[in-house]
Amino acid sequence: LPKPRYTSARGSRPGFVSAPGDGHFYLDGELFDFRSFNTPTLLDGVEFRARDLVETISAFGSPVSRTYTLHVANSNFKGGKQNPSSSHILGWDNSASDWIYNETNWKNIDQALDLARQHGVKLIIPIINQDYGSDDSNWVGNFNDLVRHRYNIENYTVAQQAVDWFTDREMIKCFKKIISFYLNRINTFNGIRIGSDETILAFETGNEMNWGYQNGSDAHDRPAPASWTIEIAQFIKSLAPKTLVMDGSYLENQVRAHGKTFIVGEHGFYDKVAVWEAFYKNVTCPGALVWSMRGHSENGGFVTHGEGHNIYSYHAPGFRNQTSENFDTQEADVISLTYDASYRILGLSPPRKPIPATPDAFLVSNGTHAGISWRGAAWAQEYQVLGVSTYTPDNFDDGQLFVPLDPTDPTKPIHIKLPEPIPHQSHAGWIDTKWCPPGSSAPCGDIHFDKQDDIKPPITYRRLMPMTAPAGQISTKNRDLNPAANNSFPSGGWFSVRAVSADGILGGVSESIFLKSQWQGYLGENEWS
Repeated sequence: LPKPRYTSARGSRPGFVSAPGDGHFYLDGELFDFRSFNTPTLLDGVEFRARDLVETISAFGSPVSRTYTLHVANSNFKGGKQNPSSSHILGWDNSASDWIYNETNWKNIDQALDLARQHGVKLIIPIINQDYGSDDSNWVGNFNDLVRHRYNIENYTVAQQAVDWFTDREMIKCFKKIISFYLNRINTFNGIRIGSDETILAFETGNEMNWGYQNGSDAHDRPAPASWTIEIAQFIKSLAPKTLVMDGSYLENQVRAHGKTFIVGEHGFYDKVAVWEAFYKNVTCPGALVWSMRGHSENGGFVTHGEGHNIYSYHAPGFRNQTSENFDTQEADVISLTYDASYRILGLSPPRKPIPATPDAFLVSNGTHAGISWRGAAWAQEYQVLGVSTYTPDNFDDGQLFVPLDPTDPTKPIHIKLPEPIPHQSHAGWIDTKWCPPGSSAPCGDIHFDKQDDIKPPITYRRLMPMTAPAGQISTKNRDLNPAANNSFPSGGWFSVRAVSADGILGGVSESIFLKSQWQGYLGENEWS
């Protein structure tokens, strides 16, 4: 079988990405302009999920992705939602005059950077999140939470009005402490100092930074002040001189007028596929990243995320048969258009989609039947349950993938009826209200956000513990190669799963697993995360 190919030719090149001011990116002397996706959960810690995401991104023409920001604990404040267990910054230590860090979650960053490096993926990393105005829009902690920790201010609005993040010298000094800790950190997985890691295309001063200081006259209508941006950018460059620094405050014409390089850090939410086609045809900037991509779940199926107005996160290679309402009906087109554009921006013809590697199969029970599930392989369009099913997709919600098996007849074909493809649903009506001044009239309306977490449906399946086959009973892999040995055994049967590419090319085959006819005594503890 052909070997899996993920990493593109450009992604395998060493070195730092450069932007000499001619409106393009370069890597090792070659053009490195990109069309790709944001992966906001890449730094969040589950090794399988991070690996799946970088394997997916690594196949684009210039493999680039943008992560999300550092998480700041705020659940100790009234209205706070960000817990210390999933945060990088826990608070302020007055005795040490420094921030308190959660080492476990910094190691998650180390892990993701190391995986990206192994797969040739370059990352844009925004350091801190913007204050969008209230607790309701404070998803992972932001710079106003840093103000609250540093000055011991409980109330969100009081902190906004008391301290201007962009001009307060103490907060600028304290932000530099975070940057210094970040860039001087030695990666615990590969020993590379993060400020010297060529994996990082750019450090972004922050996510959607906007000067929304509540001074009674204006809010949410000014870019970060140039003095702050210049000072922070110079500090980053002093610690990472070969890494680019990115700011999200300037318009394209201003960027070009000063010999800088403009990218679209987040785009999407277009009402119909034709707009995506027009975007990739007409936009000339060297970088554009779709919001957003999620990958496979370690529980089987995919992580899903909703944005409202029929807009959901995207999953490669894209699926037209929607097994769940939590998959975007425009997904297949958005993935394909972006994949093709990632090569055309380099003057190259788009290659076939990658050949998927090996899925990881495991046995489960729904209470009455035993079945098989698997951790999917990046870029797999479908799967074969060898000897049982020739076509099974895995575009199911997190932990919902379940194929029933008959261990007394392990080669009995099963028929999986897929739902009819749902016609493209319009994304019209979504408005980014976080930049509207409070009290704005329609279409902005009142600013109110509920924190949008990844969708986590209840998982009703239980893992089955490993079972041992009788001596001499041949495994599925060997049986597949030797049909004459394809016999049924009353004691049970072997099963394995093979991934298939979007172009129908066979990929990797999982390890075979044995399911006993009397499997009921092998119910294990739930292992779902």
